[in-house]
Amino acid sequence: GGCATCPFMKMNDLDALSDIAEMVIQQKEDGNNNNSKNEMKLKSHLPPQRLHGMKINGIDAIDLGSEPILFMRHFMKEKAMSQSLLQKIKA
Repeated sequence: GGCATCPFMKMNDLDALSDIAEMVIQQKEDGNNNNSKNEMKLKSHLPPQRLHGMKINGIDAIDLGSEPILFMRHFMKEKAMSQSLLQKIKA
């Protein structure tokens, strides 16, 4: 687990993002053939299967794991913490 396995971290530079975009395009050109060599690579960017259906304090584990990334994106864009993060800190 952790940040190194996060799908967003696997796309953290333009070269990696370009590679993923090319794989998606190739997958579509192949007619979404399940035997595509890129399918396994693309699937590796999905959240781990062990998290599907898992809840933590009633919240979907994948959604919960995405929160810090969304908070970070908001902070980078707005140069301020989101109100939802501030509410969580105060709670």
